[in-house]
Amino acid sequence: MNIAPPLVDPVSYRLPSEELLRGFDKPYNQAPSLHVSLLVILWVRYGAHVALRWRWLLHLWFALIGVSVLSTWQHHFIDVPTGLWVGLFAIALFPTDGTLPALSRPDARRIALAARYGGRIARMEDGFLRSVGLGSDLYAPASLVIDTRGIYYDPTRVSDLEHLLATRHYSAVEQARAATLRARIVRSGVSKYNADAVRTLRAAEAARAGRRVVLVVGQVEDDASIRLGCLDVRTNAELLREARQACPDAFLVWKPHPDVSSGNRHGAVAAALVETLADEVATDVAISACLSVAHEVHTMTSLVGFEALLREKDVVVYGQPFYAGWGLTRDRHPHPRRTRRVTLDE
Repeated sequence: MNIAPPLVDPVSYRLPSEELLRGFDKPYNQAPSLHVSLLVILWVRYGAHVALRWRWLLHLWFALIGVSVLSTWQHHFIDVPTGLWVGLFAIALFPTDGTLPALSRPDARRIALAARYGGRIARMEDGFLRSVGLGSDLYAPASLVIDTRGIYYDPTRVSDLEHLLATRHYSAVEQARAATLRARIVRSGVSKYNADAVRTLRAAEAARAGRRVVLVVGQVEDDASIRLGCLDVRTNAELLREARQACPDAFLVWKPHPDVSSGNRHGAVAAALVETLADEVATDVAISACLSVAHEVHTMTSLVGFEALLREKDVVVYGQPFYAGWGLTRDRHPHPRRTRRVTLDE
């Protein structure tokens, strides 16, 4: 007697789950086009890093890729706008500045989830001595800041750094170590990016002639520190105007942000306005060279203000960076939460 089970044709037999998956793979059901979704995401990401003079080529290339989707027999026109929508939704959910709207301020559920498993919520950002090269050119950071309360560039809430400055008392030995480290940083000339050349500015001659030199430091205008830490002056053009109004007789040096000068990020100031307000433009000049001739620095929230403090320069801030509010800077908008006065080495 033959009791073997009946043979099943492997070609004709499919599991119900496989049938369900095949139902989504019909020639007339290709919306949204994931090729278009990925195209949109890469278009925005690459556009933020390609130099301005080459962006026309980038736009042309990606536009041709988008049109080519319609040349595929499986796709219909509706697949393109739906794919576009998915890509734009992904960009909105995960912005190019790295801040996640859903995660930047942990809600009670996330805090409870972290507590349930014995975890802590922390935020990470580039350190103050970052790299030899720009972050927008994808150079890896050599140092990182990890904060369990907030993050140093957000003055709307307390960060670990602000908590230390407000509550910690340092011994004489610790302050002496800090002074030694500060002197070493200044002597070496290291900065955040360390990408520009060291050369002599015309401002040095003005300083020797007895004229006060004011360094005005530009920033990336959509930077999180500006969005969170500035109240009225929020653009480089406004900063430049305010600095000139405050120092009408000074020799004013305009230092654009290297990410802006490279064309990678937003924040360029019209050349005509710069020519009207500034006496010299320090593009591709190391910040240490700029600080060495400056008597005073004006900035919104730039880390250069902190580097100027390390060199014991006068610093005027128009926003609320982490180093403002402690009695070391001239603040346009004093932070109401920062009432303690500290020394530079603290």
